[in-house]
Amino acid sequence: MADINRVTISGRLVADPELHYTESQVAICRFTVASDRDYQTKKGDRADFIPVLVWRAYGERCANNLEKGQEVIIDGKIRSRNGTDHQGNKRTFIELHAEQIKFGAKAL
Repeated sequence: MADINRVTISGRLVADPELHYTESQVAICRFTVASDRDYQTKKGDRADFIPVLVWRAYGERCANNLEKGQEVIIDGKIRSRNGTDHQGNKRTFIELHAEQIKFGAKAL
């Protein structure tokens, strides 16, 4: 049986996308999407903040066409990785690796 790892979320970008390149010059576009919940937590939270990565030329297109506040629908796969945060603590990072992004009436 094949594993299924497919996620679709909708929300708004909380900031403009950031475009970076790996040491081997592969483009990575990063941004965070606020996806509304259908309830409010005790802390008052009404959204989940989902980190999104988009790779290669598709990432470059996203960096050039998406902006803060824009509503998007993202289809992709959840990935986890181990790393170190800004304070030097070991952490597990959970990210949505986007395969298709739609905004307005068009898909990027």
